[in-house]
Amino acid sequence: MSLRHEQRRALIKARDLLRDCLDPQARPKTVAELRERAARALRHFPFLDERGEPLWSQDEFDSELVGNGGGEQQLSKLRRSLRGKP
Repeated sequence: MSLRHEQRRALIKARDLLRDCLDPQARPKTVAELRERAARALRHFPFLDERGEPLWSQDEFDSELVGNGGGEQQLSKLRRSLRGKP
């Protein structure tokens, strides 16, 4: 299983890829580029349980590894945004 900061980055990469696919200016230019970005995003993507909830790594989440402060708080915001909740 991936570390929690790797899982968080994978969610962010997946979100960015989906947004770029919707934006004609940022859309991946080739199928190869799209596949490469998708593979990078899915490499550490968290597993889902039977209810579809992410199974997060049980390691200590260190916001310093992510590169910005408030890691747990940002992770909560990211979870809510992925579920479509404010």
